[in-house]
Amino acid sequence: MDGVVMGGGVGVSAHGDVRVVTERSTVGMPEATIGFVPDVGGTYLLSRAPGETGTHLALTAEPVGPGDAVYTGLADHYVPSDRLPDLTEELTKAASAADVSDAVGRFAETVPAGDLAGARHWIDACYSADTAEEIVERLRSHATGTPRAPPRSSRASRPRQSRSSWPPSAVPGSCPPWRRSWSRSTASPAPR
Repeated sequence: MDGVVMGGGVGVSAHGDVRVVTERSTVGMPEATIGFVPDVGGTYLLSRAPGETGTHLALTAEPVGPGDAVYTGLADHYVPSDRLPDLTEELTKAASAADVSDAVGRFAETVPAGDLAGARHWIDACYSADTAEEIVERLRSHATGTPRAPPRSSRASRPRQSRSSWPPSAVPGSCPPWRRSWSRSTASPAPR
């Protein structure tokens, strides 16, 4: 997933057995900004993200960089883009899944940190609500609390300031369908 991977591109790539991002990766499901539920398995993937980070991404349509893509389970490995030609060459020689895994392991590096892990305290507190109205109220209450430092690299490290900046999917009543399709009681990580 080198570059911009959005919507159906996430559905095509994020369900693969070997999911690689680079420093140029921007991964997201922007369909939520026009009121659509992430499709092609996007809701399945987001339902398995840590805490309420999947709900946050689904309702805000925030794209993520490589660190947050790995953190949320949309990707597994980080390979710097300048190493992709060599990785591609090694993959053409792979005769088995084990060979593929070995090749990726030789080129993968530690992924740069994203923003979501550090924002889990407010994301989980705000997005665990049962209704969109309650989520908005929690976000407003949180936003009026202690001042926040500016985010490092994305808007993901701070809550939205007003409901008017929310996508259409975050209107009253939209949360129950999300939660029905994301039943955490039956959720388990995707097999790898």
